[in-house]
Amino acid sequence: MRVWAVSDVHTDYAENLAWCEKMSGETESDCIILAGDVSDNLDLFRATLICFTRKYKYVFFVPGNHDLWTRREERGKHTSLEKLGLLRQMCTELGVYTIPKCIEGVWIVPLYSWYHASFDTEPDVPGALPVQKMMVDFKACSWPEHLDATGTSLAAHFDDMNQEPVADVISALAVQAGGTDDRPPVITFSHFLPHQASLCFPCWCRHMDDHVTWAVKCSPGPSP
Repeated sequence: MRVWAVSDVHTDYAENLAWCEKMSGETESDCIILAGDVSDNLDLFRATLICFTRKYKYVFFVPGNHDLWTRREERGKHTSLEKLGLLRQMCTELGVYTIPKCIEGVWIVPLYSWYHASFDTEPDVPGALPVQKMMVDFKACSWPEHLDATGTSLAAHFDDMNQEPVADVISALAVQAGGTDDRPPVITFSHFLPHQASLCFPCWCRHMDDHVTWAVKCSPGPSP
């Protein structure tokens, strides 16, 4: 089994959906990781997942920011968090994994995440508009009142979603290792980069840091 990974397929664009529909190659026994930004349109999201489930034996998914946009016609029907629930339900129906799973001796571990304001360490550009006016996410996503898109509560909320699944994986790895250092490989993935050193933009999700450190420790071979 080979493990493939792709992100930001953005099948809202017809040419991208056409690429997914025409994927070629002998991958029927392989695994594919979809690391977010598939589509904010529920029908296109489903159609895209079907493309991948037809081509790959195992499909894993975590949401990106665009997947959780609530367009005008969705406002009042559900928040972005409720939309995440709809996406996860759809994944379950189609056999797409949104929680950790050990497949053919390899742990694949999705990690949920969001921006964390403390990663923005660069000085503001003089005369620049506030990030809330520059990034569509601040207008296109809708959150419950207790979550603040301009602070750290969203990152903390998404990271809380990882606590129980990651703890379960750690316990399972200990059993599989049987008191030795011979653990199965672990692959974690998220839409947002977890370390400042990896960033090409200044603001991602700080809360994931502990989980990525855990993954490096649990994976066999030298740390990256």
